Amino acid sequence: MFKKLRIISVDIDHLSFSESLDKVMDLALQRKSSYVCFANVHMTIEAHKDPSFLKKVNNADLVLPDGKPLAIACDILYNEKQERICGMDFTPRILETANEKKISVFIYGSTSDIIKATEEKMNKMYPNVHLAGAISPPFQNLSNEEIKAHIDKINQSGAHVVLVALG
Repeated sequence: MFKKLRIISVDIDHLSFSESLDKVMDLALQRKSSYVCFANVHMTIEAHKDPSFLKKVNNADLVLPDGKPLAIACDILYNEKQERICGMDFTPRILETANEKKISVFIYGSTSDIIKATEEKMNKMYPNVHLAGAISPPFQNLSNEEIKAHIDKINQSGAHVVLVALG
């Protein structure tokens, strides 16, 4: 278990980029249902204002400091050096490791054009990664039936890792 450092009301996991990548891959290989939040200042403020959202963030298996201000706050408030662990930097490393371990990935979010371009790039750069599926949800609230259908598709895909890009 890693030390948690509370920034406003969000509990940031105090670990290195490398440790966080190892933890994510361990969860993926165990096929343990879990999630990771890459917290920035906006997410931290929204979580502070919305108790339901805060609970979802703090219940994540890992909450990583995506924003540099959160990493700096760890040092200022707790005298604990914390590197920024940016989701955009983390994703290629997940794919590199998935390629080495030959595990599958599912993409949820973004547009169908971006997903197609990502799939093409993945095929070139990470040929051992199996793209188990992808969903580009509409930019609107989904019905309960649509949400259930998306969850079922992800679960049936057999993916080890689901990359979510919803902004």
